[in-house]
Formats: sequence, structure tokens, C-alpha cells
Amino acid sequence: MVYHDVFLLVLFIPCSASIVLTYLAASTDRINKQVLCLSAAVLIFWVGMAVASDLAYRALQASPNPPADAFNDSSPAGIAMFGWLPAGIFCLIVFSMIRVARSIYKRSIGV
Repeated sequence: MVYHDVFLLVLFIPCSASIVLTYLAASTDRINKQVLCLSAAVLIFWVGMAVASDLAYRALQASPNPPADAFNDSSPAGIAMFGWLPAGIFCLIVFSMIRVARSIYKRSIGV
């Protein structure tokens, strides 16, 4: 349980920053601003996942009577190499949801 608590606590700030940047990207119609904001959001979320995973493994290893899998540190390395994929999917889903909500709102007010 220690791993999940630390992971979610550390990941909260990068996740929030990614959501804000993705909202900014979805709120504009300029493609260069969208690309810049989405790239920054993916990068922030990616680095946040790598840091959160590393710190969570360290907390799990420091806990009393850690399980044997606490010393399998391949997860931070995997996230460092391939973390852009879940980060990109997360930002794409948030971007799509905001764009759909924005179009529904515009249609409902008649703009």
C-alpha cells in the first residue's frame, strides 16, 4: 500500500499541470500553440510518472518488512523509456474530452 500512496501523491502535481496545459491546448485554435502545450503536457506527465515510480519504489524498500518485489526496480526504467505512451494517451483523452465538451457547449448556446 505504501507504493500506491507515494506514487499517487507525487503524481498529483504533474497530472494537474498536464491537465491545465491540455486545457490551454484545447481552448485555442492555433495549431502551434496546441502542439507546444500538448508536448509540454506529455513531457511533464512523463517525467512525473518516472519520478513518482522511483520515489514510490524507494518508499516501499524503506518500509518495514518490504516484499521481495520491492527490489525489482525495472518499473522506473520502463517508464523512463516508454512513459511517453501512457502520457500521450492521457493527454489525448483529456484534449478530446475538452474539445467535445467545448463543441457541445457552443452548439447549446448557438455560437
